[in-house]
Amino acid sequence: MYNYSEIYLPNVDEEIVLRVTSEREEKSVWAAMLRKEELISGGQKAAGGRHFVDKHRAELIERIPNIDPVLDELLGDGTLTQEQYDIVRCNRTPQEKMRQLFGCVRAWGGREKDALFRAMNTYHQPLICDLQEK
Repeated sequence: MYNYSEIYLPNVDEEIVLRVTSEREEKSVWAAMLRKEELISGGQKAAGGRHFVDKHRAELIERIPNIDPVLDELLGDGTLTQEQYDIVRCNRTPQEKMRQLFGCVRAWGGREKDALFRAMNTYHQPLICDLQEK
């Protein structure tokens, strides 16, 4: 398993500083500053302005082995309608399901793409980490 943390910040004015401090030595071992614009879309836009799911579309289609839990989460949070969910689920292979899902993604804004990213990160974190490093 991978160690990770999620931080929810309802109100961010300009920037936030994250710091990890050693309990034993009581000194900072890591720090990062996040600007407001990096936080607005969940930080999933690349430098060129393309969202993570758009940038890595082909690799996600080929490498996601089971999209069903992701679809369940997107239906549960209202990102997908029941009709969209049913249409995607009726495909046989994971690749066919992903291609059908990306048909919906074309019409989505940043919020919906962020929801897809979070769901894929929940169920396929090693793959998402690998793609983020590219």
